[in-house]
Amino acid sequence: CDGVDNDCDGKTDEDLVRECASACGAGLQFCQNGQWGPCLDDDTIAVANGQNASGGSEVCKDGKIAICHIPPGNPGNKHTLCIAPPAKPAHMSHGDTEGPCPPRQSDDMVIPDIPQELCDGIDNDCDGQTDENFDVGAPCTVSNGACTAVGKFVCAPDQLSVVCDAVAPTPEPEVCDGLDNDCDGQIDEDLTKPCSSSCGEGISVCRYGVWSDCQITKPAIEKCDGIDNDCDGLVDEGFHVGEPCTIGTGKCQASGVLRCTEDGLSTYCDTHGQGGGGGVEVCNGIDDDCDGLVDNGKNICPAGQVCYQGRCVYD
Repeated sequence: CDGVDNDCDGKTDEDLVRECASACGAGLQFCQNGQWGPCLDDDTIAVANGQNASGGSEVCKDGKIAICHIPPGNPGNKHTLCIAPPAKPAHMSHGDTEGPCPPRQSDDMVIPDIPQELCDGIDNDCDGQTDENFDVGAPCTVSNGACTAVGKFVCAPDQLSVVCDAVAPTPEPEVCDGLDNDCDGQIDEDLTKPCSSSCGEGISVCRYGVWSDCQITKPAIEKCDGIDNDCDGLVDEGFHVGEPCTIGTGKCQASGVLRCTEDGLSTYCDTHGQGGGGGVEVCNGIDDDCDGLVDNGKNICPAGQVCYQGRCVYD
């Protein structure tokens, strides 16, 4: 197989064939133009019931084209058949093939159409590659609304395309977890829950998977206890704690400051124990019993006398 007419019979590299191995298994290799052609294995070379008809025509069946050599591009050569896939059943003229096939290449040896590469994990066209032109294994995504799942391309059931093996997320009720559970493009939207604290009752709002501090909507009732019960920054507002006050009247009057009662509901005037007590009313122009009246009462003057301007006088 060197492109030279070594046996001086006017033919070049005729009748040369040898066994070989390819990606699809063992096969045969033909000499063409001084070089060994590609290896045609059992998936490429087949034997059918071809017939060498009279007149030099070859009958092809089952979509296969009869061959003797791999075509070198000059189909007029003896024992050469020009193959142009896809092969179809046809009568080949003697211009395509001439005479019987050489030894080890029977007249019944045929080549089928080049198989179509399918997406099935098999090298269908015997080119040493599997599932070429299919993006098998490439990353892919499947979306449902705003939710997306990541996967990889795999062969489709029809073996002619690929599909993404990721499963589209199913919308779920929104929960406080920093995720778009309901696939609407928003995260943790409209999530609140009731809460309470020493400041009162309110709501907590979810923000990106975290519940906020309790936002008071119903403040606690402010008491007089030295504590900011309603958390407004003021202590005992409305009770006027510490402001000056007086109790009693007349000589019983005493001054002090307002203090909280024990129940925290009101205040009292703290005079540190001074004033507030009442004495016996006498006729002296003073409110001795601290009832707000001066020189009132019975028997404050001797019989037959009345109290007038702080003195007992006869009636």
